[in-house]
Amino acid sequence: PSIATVNSVGFITPLKEGRVIISVTYGEETRTCPVDILTEPQYTYAYLEQRAKEEAQLIADNVMNDPQLKTDLERIAKAARLINNYVGAGRETSSVPGYNQPFGTLVTFYSSCAGSTRALGMVLELMGFQWKHVNENQWTHQWCSLTMDGQKGYADGMAGIAGYGTHPSA
Repeated sequence: PSIATVNSVGFITPLKEGRVIISVTYGEETRTCPVDILTEPQYTYAYLEQRAKEEAQLIADNVMNDPQLKTDLERIAKAARLINNYVGAGRETSSVPGYNQPFGTLVTFYSSCAGSTRALGMVLELMGFQWKHVNENQWTHQWCSLTMDGQKGYADGMAGIAGYGTHPSA
């Protein structure tokens, strides 16, 4: 009898508590990993939101403490690249809970334009910037609009870019 089911995007639904060994084979190499299955959810939205804030603070601190970055644009571009690293480490989707929230990008690694924009926006706020969510809640590309070095510009966590002027997708 199974103790859990796994859907097409990797979400595990517990049926009863226990331990399973997950095996993955790639080519001739097989790796295994023990996984504890718990029937009570361990991660609430509040927990995931708090973890996202902690990750965002780590990113903001990394950027703001980099002595090589002299301009707002350099700092914001690095923040966008770091968010893009999270996007690249995960999976782009719009079909799992939290995909459009900062924790989707920063904690559970399920990203979307909306989630990566909000994650970058959270980092920007911690860096002291005000920003606007472009195309918020629309099924099209999204990014942050803000003023840096006294000029209007954009920052895009999904693409890992920032610049002065108009976003290339605008």
